[in-house]
Amino acid sequence: MKLFQSLIVILLFLLSCKEKQVNSKKIYHIDRSKMTELLTDISLAEGNYKVVNKYGLFNTTLIDSTYSFIYKKHNLQKWQVDSSFKYYSNQPELFAKIMEDVIENLDRLEE
Repeated sequence: MKLFQSLIVILLFLLSCKEKQVNSKKIYHIDRSKMTELLTDISLAEGNYKVVNKYGLFNTTLIDSTYSFIYKKHNLQKWQVDSSFKYYSNQPELFAKIMEDVIENLDRLEE
């Protein structure tokens, strides 16, 4: 349940931090299913970060290497992920659906 609440907070934060409207045809974006997988992995990494940080074991190298591993796993570069976040942030309805899928994925993993 805390995971669900955390994801809702993240979603609201991302939607509220919308930059100026971007022409979505000129920006690179990851397809919806791959973005869902990516965000699921990122959510798991963020959860791990919170646990590690709670016990005072946080290390910036650890979180940076975790993100690098996730990008490599999905065969993506940081600019592609950043560009995709901008693209989906300008489409809040679609981004909300992706986040719902992420929550479903995390719930399945929790079982």
